[in-house]
Amino acid sequence: MKWIYRKIKRWVSLLRFGHVTNKIVGTAGHDVPAEIEIYDRNGRNVGFWGYGSYDPSGPYQGEQD
Repeated sequence: MKWIYRKIKRWVSLLRFGHVTNKIVGTAGHDVPAEIEIYDRNGRNVGFWGYGSYDPSGPYQGEQD
């Protein structure tokens, strides 16, 4: 039953944001991304991921359960 919930959540995310694009804005060490800005299909900033978690104030929270 969980797989149905995950699949529906992915479809809603796809309809709402389209294909998202990531832009690395900060690294920890040499090549390990630490901060990533997330943009929707129209180029709007819809989220921020930093140091292992999404910013709760942004509309995009990743494809997590």
